[in-house]
Amino acid sequence: MFMIKGKKGVSMWLSWVLLMVFVVILSVVIFDWMKGYTESSSSEMTKRVFNAEKCSFISISVSEIVEKNPQTLNIKVTNRNNLRINQIIFRLYSTDNKVYVDDLNITLLPNQTKTVELQKNGTIEAMDLIPVRFEQEYTIVCRDRMVRIKI
Repeated sequence: MFMIKGKKGVSMWLSWVLLMVFVVILSVVIFDWMKGYTESSSSEMTKRVFNAEKCSFISISVSEIVEKNPQTLNIKVTNRNNLRINQIIFRLYSTDNKVYVDDLNITLLPNQTKTVELQKNGTIEAMDLIPVRFEQEYTIVCRDRMVRIKI
């Protein structure tokens, strides 16, 4: 009969094989998960367009900012051009160097003015308003048409 003289050597070899199999299986699972994640992220990115040609037909202005109470701001926003605005991204810059972002779905037709109520966190020193337009399956974010206001 065939006999194995050292069982300690076989168990050491077997543990390395099992460890390598575990590492390969874990690598395949992580690779498959990351592949799915990047595909979904890239399809979402292609649906978001920054500073498209249509942004030249979009502009907003702010005519009035009123502090309703210590936690709320009322802002009068006007669409000054020919295209509808579907959303406005508000970036609020506080005095303690924090940035608060708020996306509000506000439909502004051409030459329409609306009063927007914003919740503020602390003392706000500046604010950015970025107009957004939805077309078919695309979201057009017009960062070059942003309005910056010092408060």
